[in-house]
Amino acid sequence: MKYFLIALQCCVLISLQAQIRPQRAVVHVTPAAMATAHSIPIAQPAPFLAYAIVSASELTGLRIRFSADGVEWGSWQALHPDAHTEALPQRHTSELYFTQQEHRFFQINGQQTTLDVHFYSPDATPPPALSAISPRPRTDCGCAQPNYQNRTDWCPAGNCPPSASPVVTSVTHLIVHHSAGTNIANDWAAVVRAIWNFHVNVNGWADVGYNWLIDPNGILYEGRGDGVLGAHFCGTNTGTMGVCLLGDFTDTTPAEAAQNSLIELLGWQACDLMLDPIGTSFHNSSARQLPHISGHRDGCNTACPGAMFYPLLGAVRQRVADYIGNDCSFATAARQELVLEAFRVFPNPADEQLQVHWQTPLEGSFYLSVQDLLGTVVQQRTIDKRSDWAQETIRIHALPKGIYTITLRHASGQVTTSFIKK
Repeated sequence: MKYFLIALQCCVLISLQAQIRPQRAVVHVTPAAMATAHSIPIAQPAPFLAYAIVSASELTGLRIRFSADGVEWGSWQALHPDAHTEALPQRHTSELYFTQQEHRFFQINGQQTTLDVHFYSPDATPPPALSAISPRPRTDCGCAQPNYQNRTDWCPAGNCPPSASPVVTSVTHLIVHHSAGTNIANDWAAVVRAIWNFHVNVNGWADVGYNWLIDPNGILYEGRGDGVLGAHFCGTNTGTMGVCLLGDFTDTTPAEAAQNSLIELLGWQACDLMLDPIGTSFHNSSARQLPHISGHRDGCNTACPGAMFYPLLGAVRQRVADYIGNDCSFATAARQELVLEAFRVFPNPADEQLQVHWQTPLEGSFYLSVQDLLGTVVQQRTIDKRSDWAQETIRIHALPKGIYTITLRHASGQVTTSFIKK
C-alpha cells in the first residue's frame, strides 16, 4: 500500500506538470528592426500571453501591436513604465500586459532604442486548484483570517517557488495596490502566476512583490505571505504589508466581491497588528506620516491604485473599522454559554463614550471590563441588574486611539466584542 501511494503521488505530480507547461521567451529588438514583424517564439500559449518590455532608455512614446497571421493587425497600444520597479540607468521596465493566446506576431513602434520583449505563457490552471481553499486560523484579537489560496493552490505545478531567504518585517502600515493590466480573465490563478514570473524573471526579484493578491471574484491569493518584507512600496517596504487587487482601476472601481475580501483581509491584519484602521502614524522607512491603510501613491509619484479606486480608500478605512467592531467576535464559544437576547455596543467607532445594552433573563451581578489588545484592563465595574434590560455608559475620552475589547461576565459565562476608539 505504501508503494502504491508513492506511485500515485508521482502520477499526480507528473499529471500536473503535463497540464501546466509555462513557457518563457525573450525577443531582442534593435532600432533597425523596429518596423519588422517579429515572431513570438512560444508554442501553443494558454490561456493568454503575458508580456513586458525592458529597455535601455526611458519608455517614452513606445507602442506595440499584435497579429495572429502577420497580415491582419490589431490597434497600437501604448506601453507605460512599471510604477513598482525602480528605474536603473540602463534598465527601464514596462508594466505587465496581456494579449490573446492566438497572437503569433508583434511589432514595436516609437523610440529608437534597443529593447527586450519578455513573453510568458502560464498555461491553464487545472480545475482543482481554482477551488482549493486553505484553513481559516483565528487571531488572538478575534478577527478570522480570510480564506485564501496558498502557493500550492495557485501554482500547483510547484514552479513558482517563494524566496529562499524571506526577510521578516514588523508591519505598521497596510498598502493597497492595483495590478493595472487586464480587468477580464477566465483564469485568475494564471494571472497570479504571470505576475510572479514578471516580478521574478523580468524584474529579478526573489518572489512576487505583494504579500497578498485579490481577484475580481473576491478570491484571496497568498503572495509573500504574512509579515514578510515585500517589494511594492516605492523602495520603502520595511514596515508594510502590500495587497494588490487584480485589475486596472483607472476608469472603473473594483468589483464588490473584491472590495469585500479586501475589507476582511485588512480587518484581520489591522486587528491582529493592533492598528487603528482610520488612524495615521509615522512610517520610518519612507519618513512620511501615513494612514495605517494607504494607497501606493501615498508613498511616491504613481497613479496606483487607480484614479477611480484611490478616492474610495476613506470609505475602505471606515468599513474596516466597522468590520472589526461589529463582525469580529472575541469569544464566540463563550457567547453561547451566556444567555443574551441582545448585546450591543454603540457607537462604534467612538471618541467620547460608549453605550452598552444587553437583555437577558439572568439575575445577579454582571462584571463589565474594557481591555486593550495586550489584555490590560483599562476600565471595570460591577452592575447589579434588576430588569430584563440593562444599560451602561462608559466614558472613553481619555483612552488612546486604537482597538479595544469589552467583556461582559456573569456566573454563567461571558461575552466579548471589540470597539475602536477614534
